[in-house]
Amino acid sequence: MRKTIVAALALALFITGADLAIAQTGHDLFQQALVKERADGDLRSAIEIYERIAREFTADRTLAAKALVQMGRCHEKLGSEDAQRAYRRVVQEYPDQTDMAAEARTRLTALQRLATQPTTPGVILREVPQEGSPSPDGRHVAFTDWSTGDIAIHDSRSGENRRLTTTGSQAKPNLRFGMDPVISFDGQWVTYEWYDAMSRGLYDLRIVPMDGSAPPRVVWDDTAGFYVMMPSWSRDGKHIAVARYPEDETHTDVIWVSVEDGTVRVLATLPSLTGLYGLSHSPDDRYVAYNAEVPAEGDPHDIHIASTDGSGSRPLVQHPADDRLLGWVPGTEWVLFQSDRANMWGAWAVRVVDGRAEGAPRLVHPGMGKAQARGFTEAGDFYYNVGVRWFTTHVAPFDVASGEIDTAQADPLPDLSMLPEWSPDGTKLAFLVERRQGDRYHRPIHVLDIATASVRELAGHLTTSRTLRWSPDGQSVVVSAYDHGIDAPDYHGGIYRVDVKTARAQMLVMLPREPVWWHVAAATSTDDASLFYLLEGLPNRGEDAGHDGRILLRDLNSGVEKGLYRHPGLVPHAFSVSPDGRWLAFVVVDTSQEVNGQLMLLDVQTQDVRELTGVDKPPIESVSWTASIESVSWTADGQYLLYTEFTEKGTTFWRLAVDGGEPEKLSDAPGGWGLISPDGTRIAYETGGVSDRSMVMENLKAVLER
Repeated sequence: MRKTIVAALALALFITGADLAIAQTGHDLFQQALVKERADGDLRSAIEIYERIAREFTADRTLAAKALVQMGRCHEKLGSEDAQRAYRRVVQEYPDQTDMAAEARTRLTALQRLATQPTTPGVILREVPQEGSPSPDGRHVAFTDWSTGDIAIHDSRSGENRRLTTTGSQAKPNLRFGMDPVISFDGQWVTYEWYDAMSRGLYDLRIVPMDGSAPPRVVWDDTAGFYVMMPSWSRDGKHIAVARYPEDETHTDVIWVSVEDGTVRVLATLPSLTGLYGLSHSPDDRYVAYNAEVPAEGDPHDIHIASTDGSGSRPLVQHPADDRLLGWVPGTEWVLFQSDRANMWGAWAVRVVDGRAEGAPRLVHPGMGKAQARGFTEAGDFYYNVGVRWFTTHVAPFDVASGEIDTAQADPLPDLSMLPEWSPDGTKLAFLVERRQGDRYHRPIHVLDIATASVRELAGHLTTSRTLRWSPDGQSVVVSAYDHGIDAPDYHGGIYRVDVKTARAQMLVMLPREPVWWHVAAATSTDDASLFYLLEGLPNRGEDAGHDGRILLRDLNSGVEKGLYRHPGLVPHAFSVSPDGRWLAFVVVDTSQEVNGQLMLLDVQTQDVRELTGVDKPPIESVSWTASIESVSWTADGQYLLYTEFTEKGTTFWRLAVDGGEPEKLSDAPGGWGLISPDGTRIAYETGGVSDRSMVMENLKAVLER
């Protein structure tokens, strides 16, 4: 049957002259996607075609909604959280397509129920107040006290904290701090990485007694030019497994270090820095489990196991999904890992006998989130951190005279929307919507039409930087981005113009390897014949040469470029071209660390530069939050600059007359990035943020032994 379907499609394509790249209609594409999905079993290719349909055939709302539902089904089969995002798009963007919207709601409800109801009775997830590595009895937690950088112990009974090291410092340039502390199985020692900027600027592996009875001792130092990370104690306390990598990050070794004399045994070597998400000893110390990256789209990982006698390593868990080690459950034959194979990041376990997996992995809990392991207690309770990202862009009425934001009338944009940018006439708002693809965050461009409240996605195949700029005529958006569909050795990203009507992207400049594309921002001139683009500066740091940031002007017809300005502290994301094209406002960071954001004005014709205003940095000894200038825009008449100062309390909006005077505070808003519309009647601002929650998975050992 499968051969018949494939042959029929091949004949149809031959007759019509269509293929995946050039299709006559959206319905042709849909049939091609179905064959990829059902006949070939190529779900990722099918998803790409469904995504193309949803992007290019929005006028056929029935077809677009149907493609999104089918795309969600494919994501479910791959075990990807993007299934929920596809279904949400149907519910939010195509509510008039009642059948498809109803199916999308049904699938969303099922997936959300799966996330909140563990399939194995007895496993409980509970939030804990202190992040860190637990002691065997669960009473103490080892953590980094970032007020100083010292390693400390938290007593969960008394609530008290006690430092085990005393030489940490957060004052530049004397940075010294510890990371990734892990308590030994006998509860007597803590191992950790130690960084000292005034030494070699690399990491030592150290241990210190839990009771503070002796000073820290270096077990392995960085004299050979290596960093270390993610230590794991052997059960008998005589060895520490740790990841070691050189300064050029060309490879990573999993090494076994003797606590007594620091001798090293290499257990496994990985071809790059990426791919490790923790190390863990087996209960008998014969093996160390670790992750290995699989060379495939989305950077999935498998779990491998290495013998501590140095005899070699081999795969333990191999699957098309992304599998990441959490650790060996103490006193059992089970290895716990997280995987996205069941629609979302869940906890799975596999039984290991004599270094080999026995039987299929078992789902322990389907909805734990993307976790960072912190360790186990002797009872088998698993401690971990899970990252939480919650932010949304809101559009609200604004009174520029009073500075009042009418938050009661604020309209939220789609979930995980960010970095809004008003069109020159204020009738549209461009923004990014964040989606995760493996380890990467994909942020396609979206545009809101203020009058109709409709939202469209543009050029979804591009992974964009954090900076969008409208063309002067409001017909396109300019952005630095990377197209993962381009497979060429000299391609390192580019600057693109994306047409708002057609959603098509045109590459204006192909960027060099350095600086990387996400550290580049651009905007077109008022006549659309030239391109301003800004390259981020890297100030000198110790022995590193660094390089100046640059502002360049490129003639789009001839390709001729000229430099307008250089500064090592140039910040690309905060800049704006005046409505008449004469001036460029931008921000630099003072490398003397006295100013955290200096607003500058460049005369494009004469290349003269003058300072406007700045945000002072606190004294170098301070470790408190530092404010910064995050966004810059012009009023429609070109007489004022509107800029935002972002602090830990939220965003403050300022107005500054270009011809002089002091900044005028307009308003405060919660959250981060924000922009006032050119006519001053609306404001777009983000709320939310990113944080870690400290969690414990209880009763795990008892459940696995059933």
